Amino acid sequence: SVDIEKVFVKLSLRVIAPIVVGQLLKNFVPPVTRFVAKYKPRFKKTQEWTLVFIIYTVFCNTFLEKSETTGVDAIVMVAVQCCLLCLVMVVAWLFLKIFFPNSPKLRVMGLFGCSHKTVAMGIPLINAIYETDPDLAFYTLPLIVWHPMQA
Repeated sequence: SVDIEKVFVKLSLRVIAPIVVGQLLKNFVPPVTRFVAKYKPRFKKTQEWTLVFIIYTVFCNTFLEKSETTGVDAIVMVAVQCCLLCLVMVVAWLFLKIFFPNSPKLRVMGLFGCSHKTVAMGIPLINAIYETDPDLAFYTLPLIVWHPMQA
């Protein structure tokens, strides 16, 4: 049983509030905009390492909690994700070809947009819903597998 109100509060604090504050600072505080522009490569590296840390802690907590899920389950999930990504990309490409027959650039952009999932938003969502579940890492695994397959 998931407490929807609690999940929305967690998501508001973990995802929506930082985005809103960041957009407000970016659009209404020029020194912040200049600072971010100057140090953008460092922010990008920090973002990548923070994501790695979040994924690492999720998996550490799973093994600490002694999950009942096996390695075979993880391998099957990875294989299913590979098949699903291929299927979604083929279907997206076919529909985009119908809608944009003379615009190959739009089709390519649409292909990546249709299949793109974001780890930065998905992980907090899954954590908010299944925070105390010992199988949390296996709930996040499809998103973690899907993310690098898109590149």
